[in-house]
Amino acid sequence: MYDIRPAYNAKSVKNYLAYDEPGVDIAFGGKGFEHLGIDPTADMTLRKFNALIDNKSPLNPKESLTPRNTEGRIVGNYVTLSPPKDVTLLVIGAQPEVAEKARECLREAGDYVMKRFIEPEATVRERKGPHADRETGNLMWVRLHHTLDRPHEGKIMPQEHLHYFIPNATFDETRGRFFATKLRGGWWESAKIKRQFHKRLRDNLERELGIKTKGFGMRWRIEGIDRETVERFSLRGKAAQANIEAGVSRKFAALKGREPKMKLDEQDVAELKEQWQALLTDRDRQCLRNLVARPKWGRRLHPGKRRLEFIRNLAHLTHAAPDPRREVDFALTR
Repeated sequence: MYDIRPAYNAKSVKNYLAYDEPGVDIAFGGKGFEHLGIDPTADMTLRKFNALIDNKSPLNPKESLTPRNTEGRIVGNYVTLSPPKDVTLLVIGAQPEVAEKARECLREAGDYVMKRFIEPEATVRERKGPHADRETGNLMWVRLHHTLDRPHEGKIMPQEHLHYFIPNATFDETRGRFFATKLRGGWWESAKIKRQFHKRLRDNLERELGIKTKGFGMRWRIEGIDRETVERFSLRGKAAQANIEAGVSRKFAALKGREPKMKLDEQDVAELKEQWQALLTDRDRQCLRNLVARPKWGRRLHPGKRRLEFIRNLAHLTHAAPDPRREVDFALTR
């Protein structure tokens, strides 16, 4: 899943970023920090980042970052990237070192699309002379790696996903200062970004962990994980599917009946993990442990195997009645 939406309330954004799941991974990135003289990997904190949300410089809170600081302005944009539920099951059922490696693969895929497809397309509007957008190619963002889904009927299920927040500021070298940004690529090329995110994540898992996958494009899954197991952990996905069947548009199906997040501590998360483990059968645990193979069997190192896999995935299209065991249905990934 890929979602991008604007934010208009600075206080709401800061409250959201302050809501930390226990052990949440937080990182900062973007070329825009270079124009502030800040190293995002060493010198940036959420407290300093709040100044950017208020359209202030972290180095000088009394200085406005962009010229226009009117009431009701867009303070930034949320970007959400979610993998298939199979990746979440891999994390909760694999060995700790494998689970952490899978999380690293997810974070790398998210940073990849941010740096490669969203940041280079950042633009500013030229208000004088010819009215046009000029590319700047720099942004600033904070990344939060969340592991919990929203509650559904009081139950919380695991869901590995990434949240990025991008303040509404980009450095224009032509005029020598920060201006409000337009995320042209993030909006216009959403389908391309989704495809690239899934492709990068899939390649990372196969190259780093040797995990076998099947499917093509955004419709892929990890071999060895039963669909019944995925549905058992997809409460919100099944509710969204029921809303679609009842006539609600796909765009609002996931928002219908959306419950607010709960503030949890480490003890609460530990209890949730015990509940998730209780949902796994012995067969599920054995299958999840057997997913990891030698990394040399990845698709990137064996292009011939990749071609054969593509043909195998298309084979069911030649039959009038496709085999339901090979049918890929990803409507219930959440």
